[in-house]
Amino acid sequence: MKQGVGVVLFIGSFLVYPLAGYIALNSGLSLGEKATYTSIAYAVSGTSFFIGFFLLGPELITKIKNYFGLKTDKAKKS
Repeated sequence: MKQGVGVVLFIGSFLVYPLAGYIALNSGLSLGEKATYTSIAYAVSGTSFFIGFFLLGPELITKIKNYFGLKTDKAKKS
């Protein structure tokens, strides 16, 4: 359960980027509103990313290390 929530938060944190683009291109908002809404969106995204990363725990870190370790080993052999 904990890892499922972590995955949802981790992946969901990247969904903010299209929202930030929409906010920037929305002509109905003032510059101050755009700055405020974009800042809030990025704060929610960052928080979601780090909470998701924390909930995924050492398993994710191990997978990332193994993935990049394999990449560097293949590059060294070439």
